[in-house]
Amino acid sequence: MARTTILTKPIILLGEGKDEELFLRALIEYMGLDEYIQVLEYGGKNRLHQFMRAFVNTTGFKNVKAIGITRDADDDGFENAFKSVRSALASANLPTPERPFEVAGNKPKVAIMILPDNSSNGKLEDLCLESVKNDPAIECINSFFQCLSENKIEQRDKSKARVHAFLATRYEPDKRLGEAAKAGYWNFGSPAFNELRGFIRLLSESTKTMD
Repeated sequence: MARTTILTKPIILLGEGKDEELFLRALIEYMGLDEYIQVLEYGGKNRLHQFMRAFVNTTGFKNVKAIGITRDADDDGFENAFKSVRSALASANLPTPERPFEVAGNKPKVAIMILPDNSSNGKLEDLCLESVKNDPAIECINSFFQCLSENKIEQRDKSKARVHAFLATRYEPDKRLGEAAKAGYWNFGSPAFNELRGFIRLLSESTKTMD
């Protein structure tokens, strides 16, 4: 965590990296909750333990009412990803929810969401792609990747590759996932984001009963 970080809002939402931070900020603005929620990135899943231990000593932490942590399941599996986040919370002596979407503790309250849907392997990129599945460019992208497959050209991360291919079809084709969120390229109103929007609302509503 940067030494200059100051916690200025009652709800803190944490994302894995810079793309996730920009994406979540754009989504929160779309939901009209940016006045109450501050978004930070923790530098990747392997740095979460270190981040959380520093986070609790950050200026303004004593005024934080709720913390939401998001993490991709990736190929680690939902259960392993969830256990990893709980372990990081415990290492910082913070409340540890027993399951996703459960709010644990009080002042701060803590909740966890494992992307894409609290049960499946995958990541934020999968939700973004699902949100634009009806875009005319998707048919072209599917044909492109079918051609690659037929020619035995493989990608290490198919979801990221598809996101880059989709963004290459936009008028400004040089944006990353988070920048694309700010530019309005992802459909925030899509059912693909129902659970993520619900998680953010859960955090917001959890603070309404607090003094």
